[in-house]
Amino acid sequence: MFDFVHEKKRLVQIVLGLIILPFAFWGVDSYRRSGNIESPASVNGIKISQQEFENSLRQQQDRLRQMLGANFDATMFDKLEMKHAVLDNLVAQKLLIERAKDIGLQVTDEQVAQVIGQIEAFQNDGKFDKARYQSALANQNMSPAMFEAKVRDELSTQQLHDSYALNGYASLATTQKIIALNEQQRVISPFMIDYAALQSVAHVDDAAIKKFYEENSKEFQLPEQAKVEFVHFSQADLAAKVAVSEEELHKYYDEHASEFGEAEQRQAAHILIAAAATAPQSEQDAAKAKATQLLQEIRKSPANFAEIAKQNSQDPGSAVKGGDLGFFARGMMVKPFEDAVFSLKANEISDVVKSDFGYHIIKLVAVKPAHPKAYAEVLDAISNKLRQQKAADKFAELADKFSNTVYEQSDTLKPAA
Repeated sequence: MFDFVHEKKRLVQIVLGLIILPFAFWGVDSYRRSGNIESPASVNGIKISQQEFENSLRQQQDRLRQMLGANFDATMFDKLEMKHAVLDNLVAQKLLIERAKDIGLQVTDEQVAQVIGQIEAFQNDGKFDKARYQSALANQNMSPAMFEAKVRDELSTQQLHDSYALNGYASLATTQKIIALNEQQRVISPFMIDYAALQSVAHVDDAAIKKFYEENSKEFQLPEQAKVEFVHFSQADLAAKVAVSEEELHKYYDEHASEFGEAEQRQAAHILIAAAATAPQSEQDAAKAKATQLLQEIRKSPANFAEIAKQNSQDPGSAVKGGDLGFFARGMMVKPFEDAVFSLKANEISDVVKSDFGYHIIKLVAVKPAHPKAYAEVLDAISNKLRQQKAADKFAELADKFSNTVYEQSDTLKPAA
């Protein structure tokens, strides 16, 4: 039974996803201050704080909001019955935790780590990211120890539940009755009634047919029908009939060549020392000093850029890749960062660059020059665009004439057609 969590880890993930994640991302800062608020209940001398109760109430509210969508009614949580149900659930959880401890159920550190590692909120590219894990908890003023204790409690209560739910018990008398029922046999003698033979000898006279019709005339009514005429005038129909010459196609390509190319892209790596734009000046100065110190190290050993980034960069997404950000074009990064990247030469390292995120040290890894597409590659796109433009002009020209014709000769649609 203690191996169940390991063998059924997908089930445990689903359970913990529903129970633990809402806890992790609700305001646990107030949870730490709950000691000064009156307790609504206690279990074996252990108090359930008012803040615990309110957190649980909000979690249940959030679950129902996601499940019901537009049908969610927040006023249901104002009812005393709902609050009692939430409090009863908290009491049950406490009792399960106490019972699990009393009978010696234990959860290993490996099991806790395995479950946490499967939570998507703590993953990067499908793998557990320790920096993201610590950052997510820190954003909620929650330590890893607090979160892991919560996970451990949930796993132990799951073990307790499974020890009963996954085992079956039946009395000897019940077992014997089930066996007897399963082994019973029935002997039957079928007799077939030929409906077709009876139908051939049944006779119905005209009077009976007429009477049935009169009494059930609604069953024999045809639905109301209408005969309509319509005309359909659309820009799409015009586009299919518009012709575009080869000369027009070449002219558009020559005049708009910049539209049909790939812009220059650059691959860069960076080291970030984080400092928000709204941070105190002392914090920004400390971040800049740290970045300046790292830049001096890199200037001495440029080949160690990736290793220094892994150890020091505070950008969790790129630090594990040695600071690599991949290829990007202009307009994809904040302006100070982008300006610095597009001013560097390949393998050149920038000075310390300040952005709203903090202080960066940037290395230009590679450059993909701008690449215009050949005429043949964009011929279909140009043709479609010119057809749409011509169709739009023609549609605007004919739309008023079409509407006026329909209005002025409303007794027939043939002139408009």
